[in-house]
Amino acid sequence: MNLKKINIIYGGILVSMLIAEMSLVDVLNFNVIRFLQILIFLNLFSKGFKSFDKTIIFFFVPAIIYIIHSVFYSFSEIVVGDFFNLTWWFIFMLIMNNSLRDIHDFEKFKSILFNSTFFFTTIASFLGLLKLYYMSAGTVLSFFVINLKDGSKEVSFGSSLNIDYNIYAVSLYCGTFAGLYCYKKAITVKLKIAYSVALLVILTAGLLSGSRRGFVIGIFLLLYVIFWSFRTESANKIEVQFRKKIKTNLYEKPWIAIVFLLVFFVALTKVDLTSVIESSSQITSVFDRLLTLEDISSQENGTRIDRWEYAFVLFSETPVFSKLFGDGFDYLKTFGYKFDVGDSDYPHNVWISSLLYGGVIGFLSTLFLTFYVFFFLYKRRYVFREFFFWYVLFILINFTSSNTIYSTRIFVVLLLLPFLSFCHTRKVIN
Repeated sequence: MNLKKINIIYGGILVSMLIAEMSLVDVLNFNVIRFLQILIFLNLFSKGFKSFDKTIIFFFVPAIIYIIHSVFYSFSEIVVGDFFNLTWWFIFMLIMNNSLRDIHDFEKFKSILFNSTFFFTTIASFLGLLKLYYMSAGTVLSFFVINLKDGSKEVSFGSSLNIDYNIYAVSLYCGTFAGLYCYKKAITVKLKIAYSVALLVILTAGLLSGSRRGFVIGIFLLLYVIFWSFRTESANKIEVQFRKKIKTNLYEKPWIAIVFLLVFFVALTKVDLTSVIESSSQITSVFDRLLTLEDISSQENGTRIDRWEYAFVLFSETPVFSKLFGDGFDYLKTFGYKFDVGDSDYPHNVWISSLLYGGVIGFLSTLFLTFYVFFFLYKRRYVFREFFFWYVLFILINFTSSNTIYSTRIFVVLLLLPFLSFCHTRKVIN
């Protein structure tokens, strides 16, 4: 096996581990950076790196602005963490740019990535629902107890295996789109039914994660998946015809919708859902939280809107030069003091943060990059369909969470996708 094949397989699994890390962080430490360092070492002596397409300038401008300001804040854990996210995953994509030389290489990469992601998120969903089941019975398994930095112990809410319920839910929804990819590629009825059950488990865990944002997204995603299964065509229609044991008309049934609606019907007619919910304080708490959707923006120490308004107040008080070129990351300490949440806090909106640390230039370049990647993936969604949906999910998260566009590792990878050299070949562009 040559280095190119190793990079494609290893790289696909590595990116799936970024999603797995977000959904299984409470029970398993993937230590993804160590695996990335191994990949970099393998390519170091064989020159397995390749520069991006010339359009990479769109990525470089906001990145350079961030790096220039971050140099003066090496004492900040938040700033340093984002800096290393940017650095490590930029190097990773340089390796991928050398290995993904055409659309066929990318299809292999996608297959490995989405199959691995679907596997990891299915496991995370099953474990999350198992945790919720035991907690509803009054039992807390030590496997799900996490040790916090201050020495205390905690168990995540609902089905979540991540203290950040929003991140857990979004990671599972990424697994949902990966599952739809796998479902479309399945060539047997049994496999389609199995994938349908796994998708149902993933969506259920996402809905019961305790994330109110995740609940709203999950409802729409559930409806999308059901309608998608009705209108989608067989992914391997020609291949299926060669398999005499498989009846094409049976194979082409909307199995996802059938499984989902069957389970829904049984739950309504055979299970007393009210008594199930009321019999467990844990499940009651989950539903009580989900029913307070009107308070979706509220937080114990101030709402997101309060933070955004305060960010604009800070910006208005800065000198003209700082308004244009940025004022660095002093706002982290200011926000922490203002909202009484510790040494550091931020607006919880990556574009507003870019306005504070990078000024108008930083804000506009970050906004331009965000829209450029969005429209690039959308226009070429026949190649990047699942990545486009992932990108949208993380945009929604970044709108109310995170400090910068580099705070989430997988988002850095998604931002760099359009700048891979093969993306600008005729087969992709046309």
